[in-house]
Amino acid sequence: MKFRNCLIFLFMGFTLMNCGGKTQSDLNKSLFNPSELSQFRLAKDNQFKTDKDSPIPAEMRPAFDGLKYYPESKEFIFTAKIIKFEKQDTIKFRTSKEDITRFMIKYCKLEFKYKDSSYSLLGFLPMKNGQVIDPPELFVPFFDETNGKETYEAGRYLDFPINNEENLILDFNYAYNPYCAYNHKYSCARVPEQNFIQLKIEAGEKIFKSE
Repeated sequence: MKFRNCLIFLFMGFTLMNCGGKTQSDLNKSLFNPSELSQFRLAKDNQFKTDKDSPIPAEMRPAFDGLKYYPESKEFIFTAKIIKFEKQDTIKFRTSKEDITRFMIKYCKLEFKYKDSSYSLLGFLPMKNGQVIDPPELFVPFFDETNGKETYEAGRYLDFPINNEENLILDFNYAYNPYCAYNHKYSCARVPEQNFIQLKIEAGEKIFKSE
């Protein structure tokens, strides 16, 4: 998972702080902004190379020349309908470390269409010490048909701010790898079976390669 308010750090000229992905408050204003995406990726790559809290192992950082990404694509940006669950259960999430469990609120379902087919993803509210993190964010982990081939085998993540809108812009250009993709010392939430999309999402971050 990432620290919040990544864009604030980016546009104020600060380095990103352990930022695993970008929230999308500003994306609702524009469905496609390659310049913004490029700036975000450059800043993230710089943080991963130089910050002491980077998930890239220290011995790999001198040779690290950036993460691998798909080119910017309009094709994988959708307007998704937010369907909130009347009963928002607390869900136990397994993680990449068997002795660590995380808890999240099962908050909503996101419905979207692609080439006349309908798809859906579950959205969760991460918790800490028994409480939803403040400010709350919508966490959307997912699998797709690129996993294990072009993208990280254990799935990727998206994050969104919580607001009162009925729809959100689901921009897979900002799909990112959990920190476990770079370093096994981290504990990362596993993607639930319900969030497997039978589709090749050729957008966002690819498999991490150290060479």
